[in-house]
Amino acid sequence: MPRFKHKYIFFVAFCVGMCIMAIELTAARLLAPYFGTSLFVWTNVIAIIMIALSVGYYLGGRLSERRHDISLLLKIIIFAGLLSFIIPFIIQPVALHVLKDFGAMSRASVVILFGSFLVTSFLFFAPIMFLGMVSPFLIKVLSLTKKDAGAAAGSIFAVSTVGSIVGTFLPSLVFIPWVGSKKTILIFALVLIFVAVFGLARRKKYVWLAALFLLIGPFAISQDLRHEQNTALETESAYQYIRVLENQGMRQLVYNEGMGIQSVYAPDKVMTGHMYFDVMAAAPALLESNDIRVLNIGLAGGTVVRSMSYLFEDEKNMSIDGVEIDNKVIDIAREYFDLNIPNLNIYNEDGRIFTRFAKDKYDIILVDAYSNQIYIPWHMTTAEFFQDLRRILQKGGFVAMNINATSEDSELFGAITNTLAKVFPRVYSAPVRNSFNYLVFASMQEIDFEKFKQNQRVMDEPGLAEMIDHLTENAGVINFNPQKIVLTDDRAPIEHLTDFMYLKYVINEL
Repeated sequence: MPRFKHKYIFFVAFCVGMCIMAIELTAARLLAPYFGTSLFVWTNVIAIIMIALSVGYYLGGRLSERRHDISLLLKIIIFAGLLSFIIPFIIQPVALHVLKDFGAMSRASVVILFGSFLVTSFLFFAPIMFLGMVSPFLIKVLSLTKKDAGAAAGSIFAVSTVGSIVGTFLPSLVFIPWVGSKKTILIFALVLIFVAVFGLARRKKYVWLAALFLLIGPFAISQDLRHEQNTALETESAYQYIRVLENQGMRQLVYNEGMGIQSVYAPDKVMTGHMYFDVMAAAPALLESNDIRVLNIGLAGGTVVRSMSYLFEDEKNMSIDGVEIDNKVIDIAREYFDLNIPNLNIYNEDGRIFTRFAKDKYDIILVDAYSNQIYIPWHMTTAEFFQDLRRILQKGGFVAMNINATSEDSELFGAITNTLAKVFPRVYSAPVRNSFNYLVFASMQEIDFEKFKQNQRVMDEPGLAEMIDHLTENAGVINFNPQKIVLTDDRAPIEHLTDFMYLKYVINEL
């Protein structure tokens, strides 16, 4: 076998290893608009990829013993590239069909688990299986010219692993943030096709195939692959898939599959009139002081701080610090959600890191951080995190945390509030009317919720008075229970608690 073919064999091993890892990482991002990026989704993606590779290893080994012609393997790689190339164009109808079949259970974790399993299997099993055939096939081909089969195997696996390392960083750091997950899949599918065609260049039909994809490849990558007609913006960051939707004159900021709305904005009004953002914005009414310093962890589009500034612009002298981990969300908030508030300082940082090193003290700390749509970041639910909040809380101040829960009896709600009660002597649950949102207040002293009603500006705001009435009538004290779970940095199973909470809710509704 000529020396050139040895180099080409290693080149193929490198590129295929790179593409397998790139497709695996990008698969979860492609599923995010429909199923989110929870632990269930990642489990399915990893499991199916591993199963497909296992089957591919077995089939590749058997096939190489019968026919160790590398041209056959290159044709298989081309086929895998073609299958990968069509994934971005069919994932939407496939995923929506699966979601439609589940009907009323479309918000349950069972849909996330089984729906993502079906879609991942249908779209990714075959191309990954074919790519899994490559390594054993190349080892066989290489071993024909080397006496030491072990050395051949070690060389192929080493080069393939280096490719996998490159395929780990390129999508995450370069392609997904720059061009998005769909176009990332297209790029790596083209890599597979061109790598294989290069080895078959002596055959004209494959040269024509390469020429065809040289024409349609850039065209496909340049296309706008938005999901919905009402999508004003669709982009991706290192953290999540992001959309800005236009619904009935109101903009909505949603992450991943959009189960939860992160922020809203209407050009002709500041308050929403019915959402929990309004109640959270009314929090300064509980304080006597007119000079207030506010910390908002989980700024997103800034709905709460915009409404707060509007409500108290003539009554309170407020300084607001907003913390948002995703820099792309900050840019979107400024452009699409009018987040240009003079008294707002924005910090592009993780909320946990910010509070750990914060030296200033705050009168109000708003915690409204969510990752992967409906999941509170687990490291912002632990006793250690709440101790940091207590340290930077001004005397007489309070923490107000938004918890999305199906009921106060859910294990998720109980775990978070019990952990708060472990750290703060006064904890209150205040439900928001007609929603799954609960505002949980924590302080070093008692909180008089009747002060909401004593603020005329708050009670005159359309829609807000009714929400305040409901909140004050249903607010209750939460006491620490040593028999219940306390979330810690060592153990905080927030994703599991959230998934099983929604699963239980759906089952009870059936």
